[in-house]
Amino acid sequence: MKKLLLLILFPFVIYAQAMSDYGGVFVEGIPMQVNRMSHIHTVLPDSNVLLIGGHGTGFVSLANAEVIDCLTNESTLLNMNFPHDGAALVRANNGYYYIFGGAANLGVAPGYNTVEYFDPSDYTFKPINATMQYGRMFHNGTLMDNGSILIVGGWYDQNSATYGEVFNPRNNIFTTTQALNTPRSSPILVPTTDGKVTVFGGTDIYGTINYQKVEEFDPETNAFTVVSETLFPDKPNLTIMHNNKEAGSNIFCNGKYIYFATDNSTSESFFFTFDPISKVFEKLNLDYTFTTNERTYIDWTLNLSRTKIYLLAAKYEGNSCGAQLFHIYPYLSHPWVQVYNPPDFYPMENSYFLTGASLDPLFYTWNENWLLVSGGTTSNDYNTNFTPVNSCIVIATIFIDDVKDENVTPDKFELNQNYPNPFNPNTTISYQIPNNCMVTLKIYDVLGKEITTLVDGYKTAGKYSVTFDGSKLASGMYIYQMNAGNFTNTKKLVLMK
Repeated sequence: MKKLLLLILFPFVIYAQAMSDYGGVFVEGIPMQVNRMSHIHTVLPDSNVLLIGGHGTGFVSLANAEVIDCLTNESTLLNMNFPHDGAALVRANNGYYYIFGGAANLGVAPGYNTVEYFDPSDYTFKPINATMQYGRMFHNGTLMDNGSILIVGGWYDQNSATYGEVFNPRNNIFTTTQALNTPRSSPILVPTTDGKVTVFGGTDIYGTINYQKVEEFDPETNAFTVVSETLFPDKPNLTIMHNNKEAGSNIFCNGKYIYFATDNSTSESFFFTFDPISKVFEKLNLDYTFTTNERTYIDWTLNLSRTKIYLLAAKYEGNSCGAQLFHIYPYLSHPWVQVYNPPDFYPMENSYFLTGASLDPLFYTWNENWLLVSGGTTSNDYNTNFTPVNSCIVIATIFIDDVKDENVTPDKFELNQNYPNPFNPNTTISYQIPNNCMVTLKIYDVLGKEITTLVDGYKTAGKYSVTFDGSKLASGMYIYQMNAGNFTNTKKLVLMK
């Protein structure tokens, strides 16, 4: 409890010094029980964070996992039946998390063909009475509409990169697919609403070619078909790779999948979406350009309500590493997207580099989001994979929910409709003011009783956004009202649990 109180109170103490310098308040968390990097990870139904495998000191593949308690930040070490480094994680319809394959020590390919599952009801790992057709590492999986799991990809092994396989959790049987048109390592797999799976991104088996072709797997024919030569015709040289997260953890609140890519021709990095209904790729047109010239992008995650993106970046200079958190507001119902752009880097201590670290939403409280950074390394050279750390960092995003878009000066007052609407439990309200003035933004119930105040202060001209958390309220209609100078406007929002 002492540690929990420290985490809650500490950001308020240093608010004046560090609130917005780095995109959030960075607090040292309770260390993991094992040095760990490049682990697969997910947020469990009870909001705890599960860290699986990866590799430890000496580049040894780990056969253990940890569950990080979302309230105390304390971890519980769990033993697995097999090592899993560079594995694939998919949650099946039975509620179990299946872990497929992974590398041997020192990242040796072709990897293991062993499989086990994690039962979130009792926090245990159990093996299944079957193995994959191929040993695999740096592969990916996804749950299809028919309840089976498609697995694709392999590193330094032509067979696992060429042939996928389908796993049926109901009878633990693996079936090999027909050959891909483009054998891949670290591909992206997305199930579509017509029962098929779109496959894109990744590299060749040696990591030297970034593949641009888009393929589609049809479980009825067990075959892959090329549906497009590129994702974006004007960007023919993209790097897009699987990022050690649970399949499906990147679904935005509007049902679209979000991904991060780098244009190798320009060094620009950007987010894009894939619609599983229309099968259309669409770039998010942000007001800020991410480039790899000054930063290394470590990991990104959606907040727990899947309405906002957090992107963790690092800057390496010799034996030092700085961290920076971006807040990205993809208001897909509006023509603009806000990015919170912090000007500085938080200085990591003791030669702590973020390479191989993961970013997860730890928990949220009223109008606050908390993130967990786990793992990393103490080397930024050839020894990177040999020197992982057990460090955890908790990032509090307190007071940053009311964000100004620095790139736009509007010409009129405006209060926008909240998005999403209906919502559960979080929604975003954006507004704009053409001149400096006092602004209040309040939530009321339908009887006119004030629920909370989201904004109350002096604001400079610009576009703003604020997140409203309705997790403590009952379902129903509510009212939000903005007062700014002589401008007043009122709109309705619907909480649907």
